[in-house]
Amino acid sequence: MSENFTPEQQFQPAPPVMEQPTYDFGAAEPVAEPVPEKKKTSLLTIGIIAAAAILVIVLICTLCGGGSEDVDYMFDQGLVAVQQNGMWGYVNEKGEMKIPAMYQNAAPFAENGLARVRMGAKYGFIDTKGQIVIQPIYAEAGNFNEYGLAPVMMDGSGKIGFIDDKGAYVVQPLYDNVGSFADNGLCAVGIDQMEKDADGNDQEITRWGYINKKGKTVIATTYQSAGTFAENGLARVKLNDKWGFIDAKGNVKIQTVYDVVGSFADNGLAYFGTTVQQKDGDFEYETTKYGFIDEKGNVVIQAIYDDAYSFADNGLAMIEVKSETTDAEGRTETKYLTGYINAKGEQVIAPTYEEAGSFGKNGLAPVRMTGENGKWGFIDKNNQFVISPQYDDVEVFADNDMALVEMNGKCGFVNKKGDMKIAAIYDDASAYYADGFAEVSVGGKCGVIDEKGNSVLSPIYDSINP
Repeated sequence: MSENFTPEQQFQPAPPVMEQPTYDFGAAEPVAEPVPEKKKTSLLTIGIIAAAAILVIVLICTLCGGGSEDVDYMFDQGLVAVQQNGMWGYVNEKGEMKIPAMYQNAAPFAENGLARVRMGAKYGFIDTKGQIVIQPIYAEAGNFNEYGLAPVMMDGSGKIGFIDDKGAYVVQPLYDNVGSFADNGLCAVGIDQMEKDADGNDQEITRWGYINKKGKTVIATTYQSAGTFAENGLARVKLNDKWGFIDAKGNVKIQTVYDVVGSFADNGLAYFGTTVQQKDGDFEYETTKYGFIDEKGNVVIQAIYDDAYSFADNGLAMIEVKSETTDAEGRTETKYLTGYINAKGEQVIAPTYEEAGSFGKNGLAPVRMTGENGKWGFIDKNNQFVISPQYDDVEVFADNDMALVEMNGKCGFVNKKGDMKIAAIYDDASAYYADGFAEVSVGGKCGVIDEKGNSVLSPIYDSINP
């Protein structure tokens, strides 16, 4: 909720703003789901843009909450990485230091029981007993994924490959950027190359394609950007500055004709954006309008919105429309208000909110009222406030139906009825993880609490990386 926590952990009403997938060596999972750039101006989205800006091939050392939104558990393999006096180690749920704080950086343990650590200037991997399994020889390294592969980069070459849990290369280090492996076993990879621009000048550009888990090229590196394959078997790709979709064989399923596309929701619809010319008096300008397409590329909802987001599980999608008001002195104020539509394009909730988030699994959506002192609350699909607007900031509900809220600069947690279950006494906090633990910060130090607010790890750590 404040500067102690990374933007990835804070409430995100929109997808990350990324032009192309880039592997975040500081994350527990590859960050490779590209979302074409969308305009947003809210304070919350400034954090999102900042998050995108740091998605480069460096190890990101954060303050409290250095984890990724892809990490489900606080204690992986029963341990969580903590920092004290500038060094990292691992503690268990009892607060016992099981692996001494002797590393310059430490990541969560993966499913295969290995964790990435930095020893001196190099990265290697240890097991849950603190034994070195893969020697620290890498300039950069990411965590192991569900397929037992970890991206690594050696000094000098700047090229990325994937190793197994023995340290053997499964995918040779040939790539300048890599994404994450999808459920179909394909991973987006990028290779830098020199090309001529429109004026005939040399420029370096990354071309993207796909490999399988053995490192075999399945789809040639021809695209300007390439996203992770979705459950419907389609991936977003960018060619000639336009976006479309391909299947796992590289067949074009939806032509690359869109300025912006989102991933497909469970209802088979994805948002798209198209650039249009508009005129304000003598001033002409370009803007992007958003609508929705189906999996065959048919336009289901016309591009009439100033912004649009993926459909939630309850069948509603956030949209934004431009609103202009004129005060008594003739000054015009322009803002973008948020509402919700259904899959037919029918307006279910009128665009009246200053900011909003998608509906969660419990059927509630966070919304902020208009005005300088607009507060956050939660509505249901009928636009009825279940939790009245009273908070300075909020996050979406976690799986345990607890939501992080901020009041008067302090953080606490409410349930889906709006009852304050954990008092707002913390300087900062994260949302609850799947194992029922949340990070909290007091006086610049980090700790962990359970679902009842009991202290699991006292706030004595400089940083925690779940």
